[in-house]
Amino acid sequence: NPYGELTYGEAYQQAVKSYDTKDQVIFMGSLSKTFSPGIRIGWLAGEQSVIDALELVKEHCDLHSSIPDHSIAATYMNIYSYDDHVKYMCGVYKKRRDAFVEALRTYLPDFTFTVPKGGFFLWLRMPAGVDCMKFFDACLEEQVTCVPGTPFYTNKDNHEFMRLNFTGLNEEDLVRAVQRMAKAYAHLV
Repeated sequence: NPYGELTYGEAYQQAVKSYDTKDQVIFMGSLSKTFSPGIRIGWLAGEQSVIDALELVKEHCDLHSSIPDHSIAATYMNIYSYDDHVKYMCGVYKKRRDAFVEALRTYLPDFTFTVPKGGFFLWLRMPAGVDCMKFFDACLEEQVTCVPGTPFYTNKDNHEFMRLNFTGLNEEDLVRAVQRMAKAYAHLV
């Protein structure tokens, strides 16, 4: 649930783990989406034997987590409010999402999407007959990158979607990125 706290005007949706009365769900959290992308701190909550097995796997990969990352996070949280930081970032990301959505509606009206209520991504559906991989290649030619949705599906025949991040750029750059995507689309039709 790395994105669960990032909501844009909607009430926080409780994680599936909060409904688990039989200890069958493993909850995973991360500071890399809510606190800082470079802080690679994550955690698990679940049935103890599963956590113990996962701890052994982690120990085979590395001996311990980054001490500087933990120190930075602990120092911040001892001085400032993590909850206030998340609330602030939700406001920043909501402005970016809204600018992105408006740009998509303006410059790519043939595409469809659902406005995300939280998180980092918007799923853009291609117009009929447009393959996401061809659109991806055309976008690269216009010096804008996006992620084809195909790898996110178990059915690799799905070429209808692109996964677009709207949190990493400011509003003006998001609009310029969508304008470049519109140029890429114009090359395909």
